[in-house]
Amino acid sequence: MIDDHESTLDFIGEALTCMGYTPLLAEGGDEGLALCREKDIRAVLVDYIMPHMSGLEVAERIKASSHQLPVILTSASYIDATSDIEAKRVDYFLNKPFRLSELESVIEAALSRNEARI
Repeated sequence: MIDDHESTLDFIGEALTCMGYTPLLAEGGDEGLALCREKDIRAVLVDYIMPHMSGLEVAERIKASSHQLPVILTSASYIDATSDIEAKRVDYFLNKPFRLSELESVIEAALSRNEARI
């Protein structure tokens, strides 16, 4: 999970742990990209609006790398992510606030899709 708000990282990190995942948390794009390079990451959940590097920029860098990680973009501001999904910059989009059941469904879909590529 990459987000610039510590409270969001804490909340989503706890929720993911309760769902049985082992989340890695990053406060910003550079830290998140470093985790993607250094750790065995299966999917990336990233906030759209962050200072220094947007979630879309993070997604583009991930997709440009050798990693074929599924990227889930989240935003509290309404955006139409259809063009970004069609351009394969992101794989999934969640508008905040979202239900934890929605988050779990999207993560399961992303992980299933990623495993199908392997």
